[in-house]
Amino acid sequence: MDKRIFIAISLPDEMKNILAGFISQAKKINPHQAIHYVKPAGLHLTLHFLGNRNEREIKLIEEIIKTTCRQHSPMSLITSKINAFPDLKNPTTIILEVKEKFGSELTKLQATLGKKLTTSGISLDDRPWKPHLTVARIKTKTIFKTQNLRTPNLEFKINHIELMHSQLHPQGSQYKIIKSFTLNPSQ
Repeated sequence: MDKRIFIAISLPDEMKNILAGFISQAKKINPHQAIHYVKPAGLHLTLHFLGNRNEREIKLIEEIIKTTCRQHSPMSLITSKINAFPDLKNPTTIILEVKEKFGSELTKLQATLGKKLTTSGISLDDRPWKPHLTVARIKTKTIFKTQNLRTPNLEFKINHIELMHSQLHPQGSQYKIIKSFTLNPSQ
């Protein structure tokens, strides 16, 4: 049976708890019914969305992630500013931007994974990638107010990336880690 999968960075629980407060604050400032806020337990940073894949493809993807992780070292990420796709004037997805504290290891990791997946015949989303945490999705034209919304400045260390399964439910997506892969501390 096919699974709807993606490659992501899971957040530490303490960070999810802090971001739960941020999401709660955003809801108070922006209570519109068209805005669907993510559940803090499901917060993650997506590296590649892979869609529905069969068991054979999943095994291939796992091997690609495993070999790629051996070539990349752990990194520190920091949250940045609130933003939106396509933009804050006409938002469909509200995001919290994420940056690397030092260097560009995250961008290199994401690009390396993409190249290896594509070379192996796994099709990918061709939109430009921007590291972010999705805070909310908006179904109809709605203004999202950012004034008085205090963006948390968080720093977190990344030692693993995960292959995750996304299950769609009427009350929202639920995510389950299929397998976790350790980045190489000696790189």
